Amino acid sequence: MVAQTTSDRITVAFSGPGAGTAPLTWGQKAILRDMRETGWTHNSSGAHQVPHGTTVEAVAASLRALMSRYPALRMRLGTDADGRACQV
Repeated sequence: MVAQTTSDRITVAFSGPGAGTAPLTWGQKAILRDMRETGWTHNSSGAHQVPHGTTVEAVAASLRALMSRYPALRMRLGTDADGRACQV
């Protein structure tokens, strides 16, 4: 028997310290170089079972707390005014 799944998208607002733009760290530079050389995205992802009865609001609250606590999870690659890679 195959379990039926559904999906919806909701916006989860979050904030935390460390907002802004900065140069890449040495580790970020090394990972970016590896991604360019190998073609791999080096992304971290996964799925977690949630207990029966867990509400969307509870999952959103957990995600909000996690994203607010760890600036590295909020980092996006961007480019600075000179076109160099940076973290945003």
